Amino acid sequence: MMTVTLGVSISLWRKRDPLAKYFFLGHAMFIIFNMLAVLYYKGITESNQINSHGVGIGIVLEALMMAFILSYRIRTLEKIKSAQSELKRLADTDPLTKLYNRRYFDKACSQLLAKSKTAKKELSIVIADLDFFKGINDTYGHDIGDRVIIEFANILTKQQKVDDIACRFGGEEFILLLNCDADNAKIIAQRIRSTAEKCIVKTENNQEVRFTVSIGINQVSQTANNIKESISLADQALYKAKKQGRNCVVVIKE
Repeated sequence: MMTVTLGVSISLWRKRDPLAKYFFLGHAMFIIFNMLAVLYYKGITESNQINSHGVGIGIVLEALMMAFILSYRIRTLEKIKSAQSELKRLADTDPLTKLYNRRYFDKACSQLLAKSKTAKKELSIVIADLDFFKGINDTYGHDIGDRVIIEFANILTKQQKVDDIACRFGGEEFILLLNCDADNAKIIAQRIRSTAEKCIVKTENNQEVRFTVSIGINQVSQTANNIKESISLADQALYKAKKQGRNCVVVIKE
């Protein structure tokens, strides 16, 4: 035990680990109290509570130091794990809206698609794009534009269910993967469009900024190996919604 703890202490000291001093301290206490016990057993020192129980005291003190070191290590590992989880969350999240980003959407879609096939459940892709968003930025500034994006993200969040995925696909474009067929997805999309139409963002000068959204929908094919084709078809539906005058919902069924 002494050889192992000493070896560990030296190794940590060489690596400039802050725990090395605690290893040395625990090891030193073990040696000191054992030496006192040896001196007592040899009759060199007088009997007292410390000398007569030196071995036990040394073991207990070193064990306590080892327990402290172990708990410190556990706390450190927990902090590292927590930091890694936070980094992963940040990597998967849009910093402005707190929705998932495109990176996460691409990764999660394949998992949800496989799950839906096993459970034989329908999925639908919904793509939403804010109408004339550039005009909002040009007229009121990017701060108001950001607030509009945040307000719309909040609308999406309120309409999605637990297993649905909502993400900011880029700029003023958003995408949802809903656990329902195209008909039910259209009902949800209409609620989103209607809520957005009624939403008001006020500037510092108390001006009212309104916005609308165009939405395209496609139901994911049960035979699809990936979600890309459905995204492309939903994008075509969005283009038709824009051509029809915006602020509307268009469904393309395969």
